[in-house]
Formats: sequence, C-alpha cells, structure tokens
Amino acid sequence: MKFIMEYQANRSGIYAILNLMEKRIYIGKATKLQVRAYQHRDDLRKNLEPNLELQRDYNKPNARLIDFSLVEDVAQEDLLYYESLYIYVARSWENDESEISRLYNCSKSKIDLNGLVKNYNKEKSKVESDLEAAKENFNQALQIRFGGRGPSELVKMQPQELAEIVKEYEKSEYKKYRTGELKRDSLLSCPDFNFKLYSLYDDSDCEKINLDQK
Repeated sequence: MKFIMEYQANRSGIYAILNLMEKRIYIGKATKLQVRAYQHRDDLRKNLEPNLELQRDYNKPNARLIDFSLVEDVAQEDLLYYESLYIYVARSWENDESEISRLYNCSKSKIDLNGLVKNYNKEKSKVESDLEAAKENFNQALQIRFGGRGPSELVKMQPQELAEIVKEYEKSEYKKYRTGELKRDSLLSCPDFNFKLYSLYDDSDCEKINLDQK
C-alpha cells in the first residue's frame, strides 16, 4: 500500500486522489494543499481516514493512491464551487462501459448543472464555461502524468497495463528529484525531507535520496 504524494503548494485549491488500479477517484478542496495531502497520508497510515472506501482500498496489497493538485490559487470563498465543478467533471466519466469516475466522495456526486447554477448563484453561461475549462484541465492533468493517456483511454486498460503505467509514473516522479528538475527551493519542505522511490511491490531495498545532502 502506498500513498504517492506529489509536492504541492501550500495554497488553496482542488486536488485529486486517484486509484488508477481500481479506477476510482477522490476530489477534494483544501486551504493548504500540501498540508491536506499530509493529513490524508497520515490518516490512511493510521487507519483513520474518514472515507471508509478510500481506507479500504488503501489497505489492499499493492494499492497505489496518487495524490496530485488539479488547480491551485482558488480563492477560499470559491473552494466549494470549484470542488463541485471537478466532482461534476469526474462523474461525467461514467458511462455504460466503464466506471473510472466512481467517486469515493459519492455523497457529493448528485449535483447537476442546474444545481451548480442555483447553489452558487452563478449565470448558467458562466457555469458552462467553467465546466469546460475544468474538463480540459482535468484531462490534461491525467495526460501529463500517464504518458498522454486521458480518462477515455485509461478506463479501457487492463490491470497489468495500468500497473505498468503506475510504475512508469513513479519512476518519472523520482527522476524529477534525482536530476534536480524539481528544485529544492520550490519544495515547501521540512529540513529532513526524503523522497523514496516506491517499488510497485513494496521492495524493502528501495533507493532513497535526501535533497538536503546535495
């Protein structure tokens, strides 16, 4: 079981926790994205995650939950609106052939376009425009992480194929730290920060680097 956490800004925004192997997703909002990511990680490790389905899937052997930011710099008063937009977009993946968008936070998944207009006192044209932008951003967020594959392609893939995609994602994230592509100064990190190359099968001898010893 692994919670693969990308480094995010301590700014307010919308994030996702994607379980690609199970084709499930969690959409959330946070006033501090990085702090919220740590909270999820720690709750999952301690078996205290309030979302019981997310906890259950984390507890499965070889589980991989990938936490990443969807959009940053959302004004705090707009967080609920943008969270609802992205939940609406994620839910729209659902069709007769696949369920990659099965939401862990399904209690929030019933909202529709008219509900967004009414609940947030927005013009319908504004909500429609925001939804299109959110959909494009959502698709791009997956494509840049998973070799150009968007949701429509990922949902059709078999478990072994998805396992290889997750493995390549892990290697790519590790490379950013190893090569310095992701600069230490941009990591709002504690002094003893370590990044571990996670094995898909929980190997005990995974390589680890300490950015503060460069």
